[in-house]
Amino acid sequence: MTEFAVVLPVAILLLALAATGGQMLVTDINITQAARAGAVAAQYQYNQSNTTTGTPPATTPCTSGTTLSPEICFATVAAEQELGVTSIPCKVTGSVPSGCLQVTFTQDSVSGQPMTQVTVWDTIQPYIPIFPGVTIKANATAPS
Repeated sequence: MTEFAVVLPVAILLLALAATGGQMLVTDINITQAARAGAVAAQYQYNQSNTTTGTPPATTPCTSGTTLSPEICFATVAAEQELGVTSIPCKVTGSVPSGCLQVTFTQDSVSGQPMTQVTVWDTIQPYIPIFPGVTIKANATAPS
């Protein structure tokens, strides 16, 4: 009985660590897929806007109270659909907290081709409350 009392907390700790590792893996896969979907959608919209008008698109309302470019709106919607959520809570630049999406437009350094990079952040809370949350970041780039 004494052995069981010593081994049980260690076994529970190991199971919780294994479950948290699995949760991290699933979250990483999900946000990577969301970043890819967002990058493809944003680049498609960027190509459509620039082919039609020849100029960068004007900003349009994406959600109530927020005005974002059509590319960012398309990237956000695609990422939300991939993640199965109804709203990614923030879309900001600079230092980005958990649950956010960032869209960056660049050019390939070799070909000069326009590229769209989407970054998605998410934080998971481990099953062991003594450990802090772990933030996972995924990037995806789509060429034109």
